[in-house]
Amino acid sequence: MFLLIFAASAIIDFFWSILPTKQYTGVPSDPICYSDGFQLKWLISAKRIPVDILEIEKIRNEKQYAVAAERLDQLTPKYRSNPAAVRFAAETYLLAGRVEEAADLLEQLAKKELLTANDFYNLAIAKTRKWNTEAALELYRKALKINPNHTFALNNLGFELLGLEKFEEALPLFNRALECDPEFAYAYNNRGLTRIKLGEIDQGLADIRRSMDLDDKNAYCYRNLGIYYLEQNQITEALAFFQKAKELNPETTLIDELLQEAMIKINKS
Repeated sequence: MFLLIFAASAIIDFFWSILPTKQYTGVPSDPICYSDGFQLKWLISAKRIPVDILEIEKIRNEKQYAVAAERLDQLTPKYRSNPAAVRFAAETYLLAGRVEEAADLLEQLAKKELLTANDFYNLAIAKTRKWNTEAALELYRKALKINPNHTFALNNLGFELLGLEKFEEALPLFNRALECDPEFAYAYNNRGLTRIKLGEIDQGLADIRRSMDLDDKNAYCYRNLGIYYLEQNQITEALAFFQKAKELNPETTLIDELLQEAMIKINKS
């Protein structure tokens, strides 16, 4: 499975910008949508926001997210009067795992102007990370109302519904995400597990393996294959896939619980 974070400035792994730049993060349930880097540079040159923002962007590009967030803390709150700077700050806090601060910035922004699809998407990510599923579902839907082809919102909304075992509702969202991006590895992986849960075993396995072909470092592919083998009572195979998922990403959702379940079954056999 995989849920994505979208921020609003062009940088990082698994966060995509509203410019035609794509990158991934590897965060299990999230990519971020980035703000317009060109606009930031213009605002700095026009002295609308602090020049320090450029230095913080460089730090963020180096994936030093916590450091970048700490540097933001040192700026005077005056920069928050500019929507582009607010979006940049919200993205940075999301990347640093400071989701409450990111959500607060976007919610304050919503009081001043209409939020974009990417804003709703990033706010949904913050809610997801705080396990506020109902709020996240509503926000993903708002993002899709503005942009029905928002690939990452389609995937993340499907991911949330998959977690709620609403498989029939989730499947069309993954289908649509793949229509928008036929090489979207995470959507293949999520659709694969959904199909397996719906009894479409062969199609589901094919999707997961297609996802693995596109990105063999995605821990969720291995986790989902482990789930399949666990449900087939092939415990040794399941355990091997869960261990690989844990190795690739120790924070893979539910991986410790799945490992424990597999070990209990092995010990009982």
